[in-house]
Order: sequence, then C-alpha cells, then structure tokens
Amino acid sequence: MKNQQLNQIALELAGLPHEERAAALANWLERSGQEEFSAEGASSDPGESAWVRKALLLAFQSESSLNSPDKSIVLRSRSGLVELTSPFSFPGCVSEVRCREDLRLARELKKEHAVEAYLKLAEEEDRDQAMIHLQGIFRDGTPLTPVLAPELFALLETARNRLGINIPVRVTCTNSSKMDAVALAVQDGNCAVLHLNLTSDLLKSLKDLSLLFVLGHELGHILSEDRQLFRLNRPSERPGSRSLLPAQSESIYLRWRRMAELSADRCGLIACRDLEAASQTLYCMHTGMDGLSPLPAPDQFVEAWKEAGWQSDSSSTHPSLPVRLKALELFARSEQAATHGIPGDSNDRKPTSQMEDEVSRLIESLKRHPVEKSELALMEAVAMGGVRVLACDGDIGEGERRILIDILQREFTEEPESVLKETIPLAENDILIVDVLETIREECSDSEKKFVISCLAEIALQDGSLFERETGEILKIGRIMGMSGESVQHSILATVRQRGFGESKASTGKTQKRQ
Repeated sequence: MKNQQLNQIALELAGLPHEERAAALANWLERSGQEEFSAEGASSDPGESAWVRKALLLAFQSESSLNSPDKSIVLRSRSGLVELTSPFSFPGCVSEVRCREDLRLARELKKEHAVEAYLKLAEEEDRDQAMIHLQGIFRDGTPLTPVLAPELFALLETARNRLGINIPVRVTCTNSSKMDAVALAVQDGNCAVLHLNLTSDLLKSLKDLSLLFVLGHELGHILSEDRQLFRLNRPSERPGSRSLLPAQSESIYLRWRRMAELSADRCGLIACRDLEAASQTLYCMHTGMDGLSPLPAPDQFVEAWKEAGWQSDSSSTHPSLPVRLKALELFARSEQAATHGIPGDSNDRKPTSQMEDEVSRLIESLKRHPVEKSELALMEAVAMGGVRVLACDGDIGEGERRILIDILQREFTEEPESVLKETIPLAENDILIVDVLETIREECSDSEKKFVISCLAEIALQDGSLFERETGEILKIGRIMGMSGESVQHSILATVRQRGFGESKASTGKTQKRQ
C-alpha cells in the first residue's frame, strides 16, 4: 500500500462519522484486495512502517472499533495524513498493552449499560471543566519549560518516544507536600495538548527512573482508549455512591478502575524500562516510605499479604501493593514487554496470553471474598436477610439495592452485585435461609451474630424509618441464630443510635464487626 493510497482512504474516512469509519476501512481493504492485512498484519511493501500495518489491522479486526473513534486516529498519527477524528483521540502503544481484565470490565460496563451516549454528551462539558481545572493549576502552580527544568523535559521526551506519543505535553508544578501527579487532555485551538501537573514533593523525592515511571503511568491513563469511562466517577447526589452508575454496576466500575491502574503501570514500565525502579516507585507511593534495597520479590509481598490475612479495600480505586508489584513483574517477563524494549532473559519470556492468565489468577487469589464456612454463612445471612427485610415494605428499589450492595462490598466481597444477583431468587426459600442461620448459630460467636443484626438494621433504616414488619423479620432471623429477643432488640437499638434515622451512612465506616 503506497502513501498515495493511504491518503486516499484517509480522506474518505475523514468525511464519515466516527462510528462508520472502521466499517468503511474494512470495505476499502476488501475492494483493494489487501490480503496482506490478515492475521499477522504483514505487508508486502517493505517501505511501509509497522505502525501503519498495526493500525489498519486494529481498525479492520477489532470488535469494538465500530464504537471507538480511537482506532482510526492511529492511521494519521505519525504520518501527517489528515485529521481523521476529534483532537481528543490520541496515538501511542497504550491500547495494545492494556491488561486483559481492564478490557473485559470496560466492555462489561459498556454492554450492561448504555453509557456511551452519556459519555459523548459529556465530552464537551468535560473539555470546559478541564480548562477550568487547568486555569486553577496555572493560578496555584508554576509552568515549567525545557529551559526551567531541562532534566525533567528530557525525561518527558524519553517517555513520549517510548510510548509513541507525538502530541505536545505541557507541565506545571504545584507546591505541595503530597506525592501526586495528574494528567489532563485540553484543547488549544484546533490542537490537542496533554497537560501534566506534578507536585513539588514528587519532583524532589523521585529519581530519574522513578519519575519516568510516574510520567509514563499518568500518560497511560490519559491516552487509554477507555479514558472516557472516568467521567462516570462524577459525584452523585445519592449518599454513599461513588459513580453515576446504578448500584449493581458500581462495584464493576470500581474493579475496572483498579484494573486500569495495572494497565497504566505497564505504560510506566515501558517509559522507564527498569522493573526494579518501577517497583521501588510503587512501594514508595503506596507506603510513603523510602524504598527497600533490594526490594523483596513480589511473591514475598503476596505471601506476607495472605499470611497476615490482609484484605484489599473493595471500595478503593487502586489495587493492593502486592497485586501491582506481581502483575508488573509478570508483564516485564512477557514477550509483549520485550517488543517495547523492556530488558529481560529471552529464555524466560512468556507468551502474552499466558502472562494475562497468570495476572487473572493472581487477582483471583487475592480477591476479597469469604472462604471459610462461617464467613460465607455470615455473608449469605446478610444478603438473604437483607433482601427479606427490604421486601417487607414492597418492591426493592434502586436506593435499597444500593445500601445492600454497599454493605456486602464494605464487609465481605469485591463482587457484591454477583452475590445479590444469586441471592434475590433464593431469599424467599425458608429452608435455605434457615440452613444458613443454623450454621451461624453453631459456628459463630455472639459478636458475629450481633454483627448480622446490625447490618440488617442498617438496611431497614435506609428509607429513614423502621417498620414493625422489618423489626419482626430481624427478630425472627436473630432467634434462629440462637439469640434472645432482648439481645436482638438491643442490637437494633444500638444501630439506630449509631446511624440515626434518615439516609444511610453505609460508606462512612465499617459496621462493628466480630471481634
């Protein structure tokens, strides 16, 4: 395929809506008989650069390309053909190194909820908000230039080159005792500009390779194909909510946020090309302490985490430190990492699919979810009992689902929506719930039984009232667990006094759990 032909298809695509471009490209390839753009994406033209072949292959084969303008932008990113999409579509290697779990959860969010229409509507407003935010940064921070910070800009140029970014990047520094970095995409006339704001403490604390990792990580976030999903994180008027999504999807969104961090970590490693430096940086950023020399192997962090019985915060937007360290090590030893210049033993390289399988197993092994019989019974009692309590006043509404999902996520599991989906059809089965409650009666302590009652009382209080039918259901559950009526009533009253009537405070702190 010659440059003249590339220009021809580029001009044709430029006149089409985003959603039609990938299909038009596929038709054009078919008409042109470009059979070389098949599985391997090889080209018979030795003068054609690899990025063009890869871009065409992505646009031709990707299942999601029909809904993603980002696929077609790569066609012109490094060739200067024509502007094919909005200035907020970016080139780079970010999409091809994204964590498989990141991609899977992003697809799940888009499939389960028609969020793309909202995201497109919000795009213009987000640009305005980004400019307002940027004005605040300029007001409070100091713009940096290659003259004022030559070493920093030399590192930035390295990161841009290694990530395949040819879009201008501006930098400011804010005087702060926090180690933090924020990336924004803004529009300057008809051009897209990336903006990085770095805190003074971060610039003072991190050495060259560590700073390269942070720069690559932040650029990875803003260049991600699914970066628009971050718009779902806007504060909601609903108490306890952390996104604009309904309750059953919010936990999926939070899991996606955590997996997106693993993808951004890969971009950071591509930028710095030093696994030890990248791992030390993650350790410092997570703990606030100076790095260890040498840093223990990621497997030691994972085992220490398991032995201590530590659990990840399922409401967090970042994975635990052991997950990030081990996932990054697995990526560094993959064949995919080698293609991006990350050094390593060629005999130790693993195929990308195998690496992704191991990352998925790692995430599963450290996932927060009950394993012991008694723990599982406690979760099932809160889930099934909660559904029964909520059903006392009629249909279960969105707000009521949210409080139950919040409690399940806060106290038990990273996948509360799955637990609730399985629980709702079973909750009315008296035999099943009695079996669960009898397990608690036989194997759990008094404090654990009170914990169940406290959770159920919190659920009942969600609508700002406590009905007699709700307290009756809770009393019944307590008696099956072997509690006296007086003990159940005391636990309910204690929860009311702690929480109060009105909107639930489910996200403000943990229920007083078993000791």
